[in-house]
Amino acid sequence: MARAFARDPLWTWVFPDRARRERGCRAVFSFYLRLGFACGAVDAAPGLEGVAMWLHGGPFHPDLSLLGPGLALPARLGLASLRRLIAAESTNAALRHRIVGGPYLYLAELAVAPGHQRRGVGTALVRHGLARTSLPCCVETQSGANVPFYQRLGFELRANSIIPGSGIQVFALLRPGRRPAGL
Repeated sequence: MARAFARDPLWTWVFPDRARRERGCRAVFSFYLRLGFACGAVDAAPGLEGVAMWLHGGPFHPDLSLLGPGLALPARLGLASLRRLIAAESTNAALRHRIVGGPYLYLAELAVAPGHQRRGVGTALVRHGLARTSLPCCVETQSGANVPFYQRLGFELRANSIIPGSGIQVFALLRPGRRPAGL
């Protein structure tokens, strides 16, 4: 995941120092994956070329096993990077709140290794996750170039915002809920 986002505008803003970025991204994504395994679903491509992490939207009730790694995260990131990460996460959460009412599934992370991008890995991972639910699904991206990718998968662009202090635009997309098969 860290390699997939090494040049991403959000992560270069959160971790401006290139050497710290790899370590910081590894710490954040390690925590995110623990969160996904404890409170959602994590799908990986067969050769680990890509990973998708899905969380259930709504009230968050964290697994207590996350307490230790969560408390260690600020020390591993540093205060400035932690503040930028919180600003980004707060913006994302506010956008989700604006576009979704009721229960939903949230594609929190989609990462494909650089050498495997644009080969269908991300599409397969998203389709697999979407096939499991009839709930509305939402995702945010900081890249306008990713919007058509999500639109091809049934997501609709619903809102956008700027992460405070960054100049980075965030696009929020929603795939409306589906009627369960057989009804």
